[in-house]
Amino acid sequence: EKLLWFQSQLDSAKTSYSRKDACEIIERYLHRFDSELEQIKLMNGIKGRQGRLHGAREAVIKQTVEREQAQYEGVGFGLFQCKNASLMRSLWSEKTPLS
Repeated sequence: EKLLWFQSQLDSAKTSYSRKDACEIIERYLHRFDSELEQIKLMNGIKGRQGRLHGAREAVIKQTVEREQAQYEGVGFGLFQCKNASLMRSLWSEKTPLS
C-alpha cells in the first residue's frame, strides 16, 4: 500500500528528485489522514452526540501516523534513496512485483 501511494505521487515531468522533493512527498504521506481525522473530529463535536463516533478508526490512524513519524525521524522510511526519476519510475512501475 505504501509503495503504491508513493508511486502515485511521482511526477512524470520530473527528471530528478532532490532530497527536499523526497521529504515533501514523505510529509504528504504522513499527513494523508488529516482530512479523515478532521471529519471524525467534526462528527464528535456535534452537540447532543453521546460517545465518540469512529473512535477505533481514529486510534488506528493516530497510532499509524505516530509509528511512521518515528520511523521517518529515526531509522529511515524504507524507501529507495534515488534521485533519478526514470529509475524511480521503473522501480515503482505497476509491473514491479511487490513480493
